[in-house]
Amino acid sequence: MNTSDPIADMLTRIRNASAARHRELAMPSSKVKREIARILTEEGFIDSWSVAPGDVQEVLTVHLKYVEGRTPVEMTGGTPFPPIGTLPYLLTFAPRGFYWFRLFEEPPDG
Repeated sequence: MNTSDPIADMLTRIRNASAARHRELAMPSSKVKREIARILTEEGFIDSWSVAPGDVQEVLTVHLKYVEGRTPVEMTGGTPFPPIGTLPYLLTFAPRGFYWFRLFEEPPDG
């Protein structure tokens, strides 16, 4: 498949696979796509990636990252919130209100 914008195509594939709750996705590989995957992994947006030989060209496989089971803890006050499940996680904020969270595999002690 020929695309005019391979970077947008890659990011759209990742977004669509994430929305469909896929654990991984495969796409044609290139140097630019491998570098983008490396940066996304370093920044914590995806779990990992790998390259395998394909019939015509190499195949880039991206392993997606999900947050189910992790516990959000508010950063300034240390208040733990309920663990994240598969249902939508709803929070109500005051106008112009915000929270900063860290996600923990297990709730921190304290």
